[in-house]
Amino acid sequence: DGTNIPNPPPPVDVTVPITKGADKSAIHRGETVTYTVTFENGTGKALTSWTLADVMTGRGTNFDVVSATVDGSSITAPTSADTLTFTGGALTKDQRVVITYVLRAKTTASLATYANTATVTLDGKPYDAPPVNVTVTDDPLKKVVKDGQTMVEPGENVTYRVTLTADKAYSAYTITD
Repeated sequence: DGTNIPNPPPPVDVTVPITKGADKSAIHRGETVTYTVTFENGTGKALTSWTLADVMTGRGTNFDVVSATVDGSSITAPTSADTLTFTGGALTKDQRVVITYVLRAKTTASLATYANTATVTLDGKPYDAPPVNVTVTDDPLKKVVKDGQTMVEPGENVTYRVTLTADKAYSAYTITD
């Protein structure tokens, strides 16, 4: 019929900037590591919700979740085994979200390097952050030496010294004798 139908616009290349980082690359058993995941709604439109799946094999066995925040507000920290799932409500176009959470390596944690990945899902489409590795290393306490008097008379005080050698500074350490 001679009517010209315009070509549809080319598809828009959607970019969703997502970054993930940790405040330490190595920790000892009992220490904490803080992870931060930041993403932006680069879909070009407002969204009704978002989901972040944060996966680390062995997390449930080797780490406890200490705390979590979304955009600086404390939330109840997710506690599932290997995947922590964070969900949120509406996002405006180009809105940025910052999720921070703290893990503590259990005193029984396996000495290993743990790869931690994050995937944010916006409008049904997943976007991945590069993995972040954190290594749980051996106990920093290397040597304990106790020396002092070896002979005392009944009723005398015993004086001895305990020397700890460690590869990190401690503000306090409990010694039971």
